[in-house]
Amino acid sequence: MKNFLWIPVFIIACLLVGVISAQFQADALAHWYPALNKSALTPPAAIFPIAWTILYILMGTSGGIVAASKGIGYKSLLSIFWMQLFFNFWWSILFFYLHSPAIALLDALAIQILALTYAFKAWPRFRLASVLFVPYILWLAFAIYLNAYVAIFN
Repeated sequence: MKNFLWIPVFIIACLLVGVISAQFQADALAHWYPALNKSALTPPAAIFPIAWTILYILMGTSGGIVAASKGIGYKSLLSIFWMQLFFNFWWSILFFYLHSPAIALLDALAIQILALTYAFKAWPRFRLASVLFVPYILWLAFAIYLNAYVAIFN
């Protein structure tokens, strides 16, 4: 049971990434982003913090399960987990703070590749951890579309 304390640690780490990276968005959300040409499928602004909070909780739970297991291959999986979270952090800075949708798109593609790699490698031994990444992977696909739209049409 003690090992499962890793789950809240990972959830907190993921939520902190979201909170800290969001600090780089405020000015752009107020002044730059509203003027961009965006896809008609862009959700209302209120959806994003809700979606990301849920996704960070699922991601953290997934990483915590792997960390708690100490099973075969858990270290390499956690390396992939931390790499995708690192790129996740930088996306907001690239897109919003640096106003660089094209570079942010490359970052988003890297996140998707790493998230898919994590989920596929987790599947044989950590099925729940893998399944918990599916909503994230689906949201990333949608986010890549939204990011690409902004990069192409602005």
